[in-house]
Amino acid sequence: MTDAKTSPDTESAATRDPLERLENQLKQWRTDIDEVIVQLNLASKDVRDELGRRIATAQDVELAARSRLGDAGRDLVAALVAQRENVVHILKDIRLACESAKQAAERHRASSEG
Repeated sequence: MTDAKTSPDTESAATRDPLERLENQLKQWRTDIDEVIVQLNLASKDVRDELGRRIATAQDVELAARSRLGDAGRDLVAALVAQRENVVHILKDIRLACESAKQAAERHRASSEG
């Protein structure tokens, strides 16, 4: 049978083994923690990138809307100018038609009198 007493070499190996296991476990936890930190940083970067893309899209939409509004304003001014010119032309035509009708009426009256 083997003696229940352990040799000094066996004791130091038995003592080292749990310490090494704890040290290895602590290293693994540190690795796990570092990996989680990297994942959090990547997630934060992804969130920043996504927000950046959304902000850029919102800015593009705002600039396009501003441009279209400016175009609409210029188009409205151009349309109003064109409509004003049309109204002036129509009023001129009405005036000429009235003058022509007045002259025709005067001719008709003059021919009726004489």
